[in-house]
Amino acid sequence: MPPFSSAAAHRPSPLRRRRTTSTPPRKWRSMEDVMRSSKYAVAEHDDYSRAVCKRCGSGDRDEELLLCDRCDGGFHMLCLRPIVVRIPIGSWVFNHGPELQNGDTN
Repeated sequence: MPPFSSAAAHRPSPLRRRRTTSTPPRKWRSMEDVMRSSKYAVAEHDDYSRAVCKRCGSGDRDEELLLCDRCDGGFHMLCLRPIVVRIPIGSWVFNHGPELQNGDTN
């Protein structure tokens, strides 16, 4: 085997080089800095406590009331056809068929 050259043997590996530049700037700020520099805003949230089913018109059984992600309309799982037996995972969009487009919600 040929011997290693002395220059290659003494060259530092890229992983063990010393840092020659200053530390990189931080990419995050503390929450205090963010709150100090941000503008005051009132966040209005949607209140779904008065949501009612578009089929039966009732607001009862709100634990079974699904809200459409497209129109925010409420529908009981038992009022839908076919009946929904489980709360869907992820977003849920009601199939706005001809019965609701004509104004017939029953």
